[in-house]
Amino acid sequence: MGTLRRVGGRAALVATLVATIAGCSPGNSASLTVGSAASVSTVATNASAVARTYRDMAVGFVQAASPDGSGGADEWTQANTASFVDAAASLGIGLAIKPAGTVDAQVEALNAFVADPKINVIVLNPVSRTGYDQALKAAASAGKKVLVERGAVSTDSSLYVARIGSDVTAEGQRAGAAMCELLRATAAKNVVELTTSDSATASDRNSGFKSTSSECGVTMAQVQQASGLGDANTAMTAILQHSRDVQGVFADTDEAAIGAIHALATSGMEPGRQVQVISIGASRSAFYFLITGQLSASLECNPVLGPQVYARALDALNGVTPGPTWGPSQEATFFASQGADALWTILEARKY
Repeated sequence: MGTLRRVGGRAALVATLVATIAGCSPGNSASLTVGSAASVSTVATNASAVARTYRDMAVGFVQAASPDGSGGADEWTQANTASFVDAAASLGIGLAIKPAGTVDAQVEALNAFVADPKINVIVLNPVSRTGYDQALKAAASAGKKVLVERGAVSTDSSLYVARIGSDVTAEGQRAGAAMCELLRATAAKNVVELTTSDSATASDRNSGFKSTSSECGVTMAQVQQASGLGDANTAMTAILQHSRDVQGVFADTDEAAIGAIHALATSGMEPGRQVQVISIGASRSAFYFLITGQLSASLECNPVLGPQVYARALDALNGVTPGPTWGPSQEATFFASQGADALWTILEARKY
C-alpha cells in the first residue's frame, strides 16, 4: 500500500493529489496515501465489542483515471478525490488511492487491497458496469467492507455495502427535459450526443436523456464516443463536416461539451444560440462557458462524496443495520439564462 503519510493543509493535499494522479498511468501501481501509520496499524483484525471510530478505518480507494494512458484527471475526478483526501486527513482515516482507468487495472487494484491485511474498507469508482464479480467476492470472503461511489455496477448487491452517488438516469432525464425547453421554438431538433465511455454511468445517462427528449420530438442525429476535450473537438468537427443540421449537443461531461463548443465556434456556428449545448458536471470550467452563454445548461454531478462514503463505511464496520443500497447526492441544474451576475455569485461559492 506504500508508506502512509499525513499531508499538512488543504492546498498541499490537493497539490499532492493532482501530482500523484498526473504521474500514474492506468496500469501503474502507484498510490496516494494519507493518514498516519498508527491510524492503520491499530486497525482491529477481529470483531470487537468496542465501537470502531474513524481512526480504526483503513481505506483502499480504487479511483477512476484516464483510460488512454495519459494518467490525467478531469475536474470532477480531482474534486472527488480531494473530498476523500481532505476528509481522511481531518478524521484520522488511513487512506491509500490507486488510480486505474480500465476494468483490468481496477480489478488488479481491488485485489491488491483485498490482499493487504491493513485495509478494512475498499471504495470503488467503477469505469464499467461489469467485470468486478470475482474481485468483489474475494473482498467479501476477506471480510472487507466495499462501497461503490459514483457509477453503478451490475453484480450481487450483497457484495457491497452501498453505492453513494448520483441518480445518473435522472441526470439524463433532466438533461433531456432541459434540451426540450431550449429547443421548444425550433422546428428541427437534431441532437448530437458526445459520450465519454461505455460505462454504466454513460449508458444510464444516455437512456435517461432519450426517454425525456423523445417526448418533444428530439432526434438523436449521432452518438459519438469522445474521451475528453480534444476527442470531443475532433468528433464534433467531423460531424459538422458531414452535416451542419445540428440544433443541440448533449455531452455527458463538461470537458466534452467544451470541446464541442470549440468545434462549433471554429466552424462558424454559434454555440448557445444556433446550437444549444448541455453538459453534466457543472464544474468551475463549465461555469465560465455558462457565463459567456456558449454553454446553455449544465447539470450538477456532485463530486464531494468522501464524507458520505466514510460515514456509511463506519456504520458497516460497527455492524449497523444496512440502509438503502443507494444513497443519492443533492444536485442542481444551472442555465446560461440565469445571467452572468447570478452565475458569478454561484461560482465564487463553489468548491469545484
